[in-house]
Amino acid sequence: MLNSKYMFKLPTSQFYFCFLCLSILGACGKSDLQHAENSLIGSWEVISIQTSTGERLENGISFESNETEEGELGTFTFTDDLVSYSFDRLEQNYANELNWVLIREKVNQGFSNVEQFTLEMDSLSYICKFGDETSDAEKNANFVRLIYETKSIGPYVAYTLNMEKK
Repeated sequence: MLNSKYMFKLPTSQFYFCFLCLSILGACGKSDLQHAENSLIGSWEVISIQTSTGERLENGISFESNETEEGELGTFTFTDDLVSYSFDRLEQNYANELNWVLIREKVNQGFSNVEQFTLEMDSLSYICKFGDETSDAEKNANFVRLIYETKSIGPYVAYTLNMEKK
């Protein structure tokens, strides 16, 4: 039997307060992801696209061209599990309907870790940046930036789709 004089006793009210604080902290990350997913659902208009092309080498990227297109370039429509899109980039149309999932992770940026959302659509992967990229920018976002970049050595393509919610 344990000696009660060595046992730590936490008053009931303090226990509930600690439990509540830990529950809130644990739920914050999931809440951010839910806000981001909810923000994506709906129709978006592609208003501009920046494209860079070149060659990815072992020690960096050799850029060949940078182009910016503006105007009504296409649309993305997100439902709970599907995205249908059609947009024109460099005089070529890209259109499809795919399953999508949004992933939230912490990534190293300099001396700190920052939150990053990645939009996965079958074999396509876009970094997803909401609004002005401040904390809580993913809540009720009206502007989103989807960033694609090839990672392997060889021909290099990177483009950013800037979109506004309809």
